[in-house]
Amino acid sequence: MTRRCLIFAHFNPQGGVAADLMDTLAWYRPHVARLVLVSTSPFSSRDRETLLTVCDDVIERDNTGYDFGSWKAGIESEMPLHGFDELVLANDSVVGPLAPADGLLDRVSALPQDVCGLVANWERGWHIQSWYVSYKCRAFQSEVFARFWASIEPCDSKQDLIERYEVGLTAAMREAGLTLGALYQPPRHVSLPRRLAIWARNASLREPDRSRENLRILWHLRTLNPTHFLWRDLLRSGIPFIKRELINSNPHSLNVQRIFSRYPRLRSPS
Repeated sequence: MTRRCLIFAHFNPQGGVAADLMDTLAWYRPHVARLVLVSTSPFSSRDRETLLTVCDDVIERDNTGYDFGSWKAGIESEMPLHGFDELVLANDSVVGPLAPADGLLDRVSALPQDVCGLVANWERGWHIQSWYVSYKCRAFQSEVFARFWASIEPCDSKQDLIERYEVGLTAAMREAGLTLGALYQPPRHVSLPRRLAIWARNASLREPDRSRENLRILWHLRTLNPTHFLWRDLLRSGIPFIKRELINSNPHSLNVQRIFSRYPRLRSPS
């Protein structure tokens, strides 16, 4: 069995422990040897006790640096990671799993690359989406890994963080000779017919303004974020997670009612 140490970054603007967080942590628990939660949200003593029923450790820190700051804190607390085959960094930016997925992490582990994720993305250049990334021994014991995480500093914005760290980490690992892969590889270029098909699935006569906005977005975007536009493909490929951003704020004017019809409990996401 693959021995994984999982560091889970958490933030809840309302504070406390949401039910879906406990569900996600409970799902991870049997698949990892060690589970560490790092949170920038305030917990009561009862919250902490609840979390420690599934986590090996809970680290609370100031709300700076987004998830990369939390992962850095978790990595520093766990190094030198002797006895583990993989270091997994994950976060609560997705909801799920929404279907049985007991073999999912083993499918990632079976990939031949040094750094592997669930989903790749072509936005701002190819990179692994940071909500689930697995580093095998050759990667997390490397000098480039140590240098990268030592260099993490608070960013001015989430977009700056994505460019400097989410995309930057991929570049740094590649330059050091490490290999990277992902279970789901989206197309680099989504053809016009496929974009129109995506639009048709999201169009609604009841919501003409939203449908027009979605068409405008699909026409102008050079690349498509798979966790937003291709969520059906992810589900079909056995990755049963939905981005919180998609169901909470829906930045690309997609027809999220189709998601809610399939998963009614997501109508009130935490």
